[in-house]
Amino acid sequence: LKNYWAEQVAELPWAQLHTSLKPEFGCAIGLLNMEGMKPGELAQTLFREHQIFTVAIEWEKASGIRVTPNVFTLQSELDR
Repeated sequence: LKNYWAEQVAELPWAQLHTSLKPEFGCAIGLLNMEGMKPGELAQTLFREHQIFTVAIEWEKASGIRVTPNVFTLQSELDR
């Protein structure tokens, strides 16, 4: 599921994907940043407008939102 949404998001001009799409270097978690928007703002916007829950991460060397689809998440839900 991670690669399903991450491959689509990686094509967006504003997206900064900080997660490898290689299976040997990844798991279900993805870290995404939006150019021009702080992680907390992006997380709030996704929840308010689309009911998508993410976690804002703001560390010295990594920032973005942690996206972790549930095993019960449908691909059609990721297309939102």
